[in-house]
Amino acid sequence: MAKAKKTTRKTAKKNSTRKKEIKMRNSPAHDFAKFAILGSVAAFGLWLLSGLASAGLVSQMTTWISEKSLQATAQTGFAIREVSVAGRSRTDPEELRRLLNVEEGAPILAFDPALAASRISAISWVEDVRIRRSLPDKITVNLTERISVAMWQNGGELAVIDREGRILTRENLEEFSYLPLIVGKDAHKHIAALTVMLHAEPGLTKYLESAVRVGERRWDLLLTDGTRVKLPEHAPELALAALMKMHKDEKILDHQWTYIDLRVEDRAVFRPERTSKNTTTTASAGHGNKDVKN
Repeated sequence: MAKAKKTTRKTAKKNSTRKKEIKMRNSPAHDFAKFAILGSVAAFGLWLLSGLASAGLVSQMTTWISEKSLQATAQTGFAIREVSVAGRSRTDPEELRRLLNVEEGAPILAFDPALAASRISAISWVEDVRIRRSLPDKITVNLTERISVAMWQNGGELAVIDREGRILTRENLEEFSYLPLIVGKDAHKHIAALTVMLHAEPGLTKYLESAVRVGERRWDLLLTDGTRVKLPEHAPELALAALMKMHKDEKILDHQWTYIDLRVEDRAVFRPERTSKNTTTTASAGHGNKDVKN
């Protein structure tokens, strides 16, 4: 009986001690000590990170970890094994390869398609470029190239241009001898309108040698036989259409002229190439009726 009482007293004493410990842990003093320790640890961590940052070690460590991680992905199969290019015709393959900047076996996750596309879009021949990264190992490049429409001569220098007047190349010009020649300081700026006008009259193609920009305001067309067709400043497409209608009816362009002047509305003036008299032929641009004046 006495032994049971003694055990009961010991149990009560232990419970009392445990309650005091619990009260101490939940007391404001205990919370303050806990936060003080955490604050000290955080302060030490910040001090350590600031020291590493000032020494440039954080950036180095981050880069090192990133490189090791990418190398690990490459070893597991995420490495560049194939690069395919579609749409390339005029773009220099060596320049394209240099700007794409990829190596076989390199981590494909390290390749940035947007960055590569921005570099390649600077190539003169490239109008649009789309680059796709296909996991685990393929890169696809789709090019849309600019279309050459004319050879531009300015100050004795030649260049191939597109429909926007953008210079595409000044090299290997013999490959583009089939293109129409335009001449003049600002001729390239007006190539779009000229191209539309010439395309509207396909029958003129075999006669046309070049187009010369006069006074930065209008065009003269030089034909293969030496004839100069003087187009008006305003609505030149209408004057040219009238001339081609006359040619369809009377084969006017099959004759050699010094010039054909279309600068006056609804009137065409024809100056013969060789004549013993100062003879000029005029015609109504709309009807083709001719008068010869001496």
